[in-house]
Amino acid sequence: SRLLTLDTLQETVHRALMMLFARQGRREAALKQYQSCVGLLERELGMEPEEETKQVYEDILRQSAKKKAGGTAPGHKAGDLETILVVEDDAVTRALVDGFLGGNGYETVHAGDGADALLEMGKRSFDLVLLDLNMPTLDGLKLLEIMNEKQSRIPVICLTALTGDQVEVRGFELGAADFIRKPIQKEVLLMRVKNVLK
Repeated sequence: SRLLTLDTLQETVHRALMMLFARQGRREAALKQYQSCVGLLERELGMEPEEETKQVYEDILRQSAKKKAGGTAPGHKAGDLETILVVEDDAVTRALVDGFLGGNGYETVHAGDGADALLEMGKRSFDLVLLDLNMPTLDGLKLLEIMNEKQSRIPVICLTALTGDQVEVRGFELGAADFIRKPIQKEVLLMRVKNVLK
């Protein structure tokens, strides 16, 4: 909030506040923050919010609708959202995966590479990690090695566009639970996530 008093046009700060309000269960405050962001960007810059901000808004709306309906996604206990860490450097793939999972009752957290993922895993617990193998700074296989060294029990599904069997063999040697080839198909992703979470 203090950052926004210094610069009201910091969209990333608006987005962070929306997510924080939503996690606190303050969905009305999160939705108002989005409307404030939209109004400021339109008035001051003549621009719309970024796709990532719109996606956060849509996720909050979906969660609000579910809460009002009193329903949960199939296979979920009431009040028990399974949390998935999506480690993916490509914004399009990340948004696609987030849309598939968020629309089916999973909570997602994003990391742009393996180093960011380690920071996220240090902050909170996850039920599953979706891990892209080809990333800058710290790639997926190296992250799997580190998770092994730390004796992590979080199941990992690897995402890759790489061809050949060697990458899968190495991933399974390092403890991957499953592999999904890109481009990602919604039904395949949801079924494999469901199977691994069992």
